[in-house]
Amino acid sequence: MNPYSRIYDDNGQLIQSYNYNGTFEPNPIWNTTINTKDVSEYTDLSNYFYGEWKIKPQLKLVGRLGITAKDYQTDIFYPASHTNFINETNVYQKGSYNQTTGKSLYTSGDLGINYSFMKGSHLFFMNGQVNFNNTKYDRVSLSAEGFPNDQMDHVIFAIQYADGGKPSGSEGISHSAGGLASLNYSFDERYLFDANYRLTGSSEYGSNQRWGTFWSVGAGWNIHKEKFFEGSSFINQLKLRFSTGYTGSQGFNTYEALSTVRYYTSEAYYGRIGSYLVSMANPNLRWQSKYDSSVGVDFSLANKRVNGRFDYYVANTESMLTDVTLPASTGFNYYRANLGKTENKGIEANLNVRVYQKDNNYVNVYASAAHNKNKLKEISNSLQAFNNEQDEEKSQESSASKESITTPSVRYIEGESINTIWAVKSLGIDPQNGKEIYMKKDGSVTYEWDADDQIAAGDAMPSVTGTFGISSEIKNIGCNVAFYYRLGGQIYNSTLVDKVENANLAYNVDKRVYTDRWQKAGDMALYKAISNTSYTRPTTRFVEDYNTLTLSSVNLYYDFRNTSLVKKSFLQQLRFSVNMNDLFVISSVKTERGTDYPFARNATFSIQATF
Repeated sequence: MNPYSRIYDDNGQLIQSYNYNGTFEPNPIWNTTINTKDVSEYTDLSNYFYGEWKIKPQLKLVGRLGITAKDYQTDIFYPASHTNFINETNVYQKGSYNQTTGKSLYTSGDLGINYSFMKGSHLFFMNGQVNFNNTKYDRVSLSAEGFPNDQMDHVIFAIQYADGGKPSGSEGISHSAGGLASLNYSFDERYLFDANYRLTGSSEYGSNQRWGTFWSVGAGWNIHKEKFFEGSSFINQLKLRFSTGYTGSQGFNTYEALSTVRYYTSEAYYGRIGSYLVSMANPNLRWQSKYDSSVGVDFSLANKRVNGRFDYYVANTESMLTDVTLPASTGFNYYRANLGKTENKGIEANLNVRVYQKDNNYVNVYASAAHNKNKLKEISNSLQAFNNEQDEEKSQESSASKESITTPSVRYIEGESINTIWAVKSLGIDPQNGKEIYMKKDGSVTYEWDADDQIAAGDAMPSVTGTFGISSEIKNIGCNVAFYYRLGGQIYNSTLVDKVENANLAYNVDKRVYTDRWQKAGDMALYKAISNTSYTRPTTRFVEDYNTLTLSSVNLYYDFRNTSLVKKSFLQQLRFSVNMNDLFVISSVKTERGTDYPFARNATFSIQATF
């Protein structure tokens, strides 16, 4: 809706829609005057049991049992008068009702035994546990249409199921069981060691790979406990840490490893209903595992006024679940297999400094920084085919959506980051004709955008992200201020693409459409010719370095403790506070916020009192 369009007609009646060059656009206010429904309801019943038996001072038995049952229903109703149907001519398809109902049941339990003892400088802690988990869910959805009146807001008033539709749903059952054992050891509070082993079995994996085994070991050294540090008034804590091991995750549906059958619902053969295989079984489908290694240091200095932590980590995801493309002759498009590999490397650092401390008054400053890089080490042929499908879609403007054409694709390329921004290298706009000049991979130039010429134009992953701020309290007045920053990395500026080059001139548009786009020969323009209405594909012209600084939150308060107001009244505690968030953002890239989801700066005032 253009901002200059009238809301009411000459008779004072609310206008439902507007005709812009043969295209009907709705008046968003109209829908607030009719009866619609968008309701989600659920009932969640949970019960947890915990038991503990202290057999001996050093020996303890612990048991837990949990049950959670949930029922839910979602109803979305739009009558025929809703603006969703202003271009619909079939009266039986005006108005819609979507209903989803479901229920789930989750049970879990574990039984563990803990044993600890100390002998001299040696401290041992051992733990063993067995556990189980069961999950069951059932979901049904239906879509109906034909609701001529906005008061007919129940699904029973539908004329028919949605065109080509029928009830659908899903259900699943999974069981898992396992055990774990752990050992923690400390010598003289200086040398630390721990080891863990887990064995887990699940019904969701292939018949040959039901069980997964995972282990981890770690070590620590409290250097400040050594004799050569005794008497040090500056170093209060200095600890080195190291850990390595495997963790597992799932990441696929309940029946992904099994051959499943589905009945034909739209045709029969000689009065009999047939069935067909939905997926190909993979009896060797196993856990997706991640191997993590990290080394770090913790320190505390100057009578614990300076505290910090530093970590370096490497995480390799192995046996990553990916889709393997199958020949059409098999009757299946793909099946799941453990083929992919990714790698993540990074560092994290935190520093906290108390710059002032006297009685209850203090001033504390802090900062953190994190850096991470990821890389695809191995992908399946299905992901390669996915890349090709996206490239082909970007070359077919008539059959693809605007977003799929103009937005850089997520491409899976071995050796590259998952966050790589892919675009064709641009040499700018030709001053003679207003066309964009592209550079092909062989170094030649062309006016034609080609998906095969896409390059790694940037990385959406920032080089460094972190926070910094201050927390203080002076004479009962407290202040907490937090900032967030990101440095390095790039962004594809979709605001410029959508609002300037791909803007529809029939609507209200950015003024740069008329001031910065090429209009005549000799124009040194940033954007292509205004007469060119084709979509702009991903190009390096819109890849920009992205750095931001955000004032994330501010908290101010006054605590009335130790004041006469509290001492001489029935109050035990009284505090007045105000909280604000997202006060400002400084960015190297101008982008829009709040156009898809409302953006708001919030201020909250509160009073806390204890009687």
